[in-house]
Amino acid sequence: MVLAAACTPPMTPDAGRPDTGYEDEDGGIDAGPPPDYCDIKPILAMSCIGTCHGATMTYPMASTTFRLDYYQPPNAAALPGAKQFAARIDDRIWVRFDMPPFDFPLKPTIPQRRLVHRWFVGGARPGDGGCDP
Repeated sequence: MVLAAACTPPMTPDAGRPDTGYEDEDGGIDAGPPPDYCDIKPILAMSCIGTCHGATMTYPMASTTFRLDYYQPPNAAALPGAKQFAARIDDRIWVRFDMPPFDFPLKPTIPQRRLVHRWFVGGARPGDGGCDP
């Protein structure tokens, strides 16, 4: 048996999804008003934007098809932003639990993942606009 890194929750026997330790697997939807993009951007900045899905893509397998450092593209020539990829963000961070990649050192915590999930389920709201570059 291979032990996971200290920041990785224990894995469940089904589908390899970590055991979140919560009975409400909906991400705590009833935990108050849904967060907006400005609430989740610091999580994305730590685990997604800095090396893969932002202006600086230094991770070897970084995606150049979308960016998460803005909610919507700032102009027609820019790549799609977080709004256009909200369902994919939720799928990879909450449903599949496979992003960031297993070897990436800065993974979001379970509460941070739940916050991102609540953002998606709550309509992937943009925020006040003060958090876009």
